Amino acid sequence: MNNSIYYLLGHIDNYAGGFSYEEGIFKRISLLGADWKINPEKVHKSERLLKKSAAILEENNLPNDIRIEKWEQDKGLTIFSKNLVELMDISIPRKSSWFGRDDFQMDQSLFDAFEWRNTESNSHKQRLNFLAGVMDSNAVDNQLYFYNDYDKCVLTHSILKCFADDGDQLILESNFGIPWVDIIKIKKEGPLWKSILKRPSSK
Repeated sequence: MNNSIYYLLGHIDNYAGGFSYEEGIFKRISLLGADWKINPEKVHKSERLLKKSAAILEENNLPNDIRIEKWEQDKGLTIFSKNLVELMDISIPRKSSWFGRDDFQMDQSLFDAFEWRNTESNSHKQRLNFLAGVMDSNAVDNQLYFYNDYDKCVLTHSILKCFADDGDQLILESNFGIPWVDIIKIKKEGPLWKSILKRPSSK
């Protein structure tokens, strides 16, 4: 699996309707901010996802079959692509025995063993690409929100720990409402936020 695919893995959402093999839905994206207005940063991140998705299809010698369906007066969009969906289906072999192929079981086994001294290794690039996808998909500033997706939260937390250093702090908070929301808060003053996380998500 080539390293750029890990950016797409960071975008995978396991909530109901967020991904559908049968319908060819790769992702649904709301473009609204906390004030219920269209958020320019979310628009920019969705454009980056579409650009990178097209590049990844080309890298894998697959036709660009991406189709966009906007909804509610451009307040959100759905990305359709059977080729992207099948690429994800192949890349993540473990599926939920209860919910089937639309519910990916993502864990550290998807990544090469971490070589913390070798910053040019595939193990670093895979994790940084994954974090870049998570930052574009789940982040609001320095907080990552996971809705009904504790497994992705745990995986993200474990990958963040790979890069954490002296002065870093990760705070995990779980809220058991409807939906369940798990939040990872990242200390802005730490090296993890300053040197790693702000870089990939700002490209």
